[in-house]
Amino acid sequence: MFKAEKSVVVDFLTVFIWGMITIFMVVFLIVFKQVSDNNHFSAYASSVISRHGGLTQKAKSVIDAYSENHYNGRYFIESEIQEAQHYGTPLTFIISNNTKVLYFDIPIRIQFSGSATSRIR
Repeated sequence: MFKAEKSVVVDFLTVFIWGMITIFMVVFLIVFKQVSDNNHFSAYASSVISRHGGLTQKAKSVIDAYSENHYNGRYFIESEIQEAQHYGTPLTFIISNNTKVLYFDIPIRIQFSGSATSRIR
């Protein structure tokens, strides 16, 4: 009878460990997907900022609306240059990302920078 109880415990632990491995893999894939979205959002923000000549109020509202519609408001953008610049001026900005995993906010804020060139004449 002792062997039967031991095999039940081993079976339970095996199922539990495989369940934890599966959950870990799903969480890892979700975080990896969100981090890979950074490049797409940065490219979009760069094109909008360069079309507007800087992170103007209009450019910020366009980028915030895109973040809200496509990424559920995960991205926030800021820049030191708030007004339109002349053609060819380099523009830098910082994008912050709030990571979400399975409806839980993780208190990790990922920041990355981007750059663009003003195309306003």
